Amino acid sequence: MAITVSNSGFIILRWSYSTTVTATLNAVNAYSEWAPLPDLAKSDAGVFLTF
Repeated sequence: MAITVSNSGFIILRWSYSTTVTATLNAVNAYSEWAPLPDLAKSDAGVFLTF
């Protein structure tokens, strides 16, 4: 997150979305290797994928 001050004196917060997305995908990838999830489409939980 970058904090800048605009000409009118307001503080503007700017998120670095690419960094956030990369960190999230890395966490999901690491978790999926550690605890693989079952195929939801083949289980009864597959109905939740249709909503």
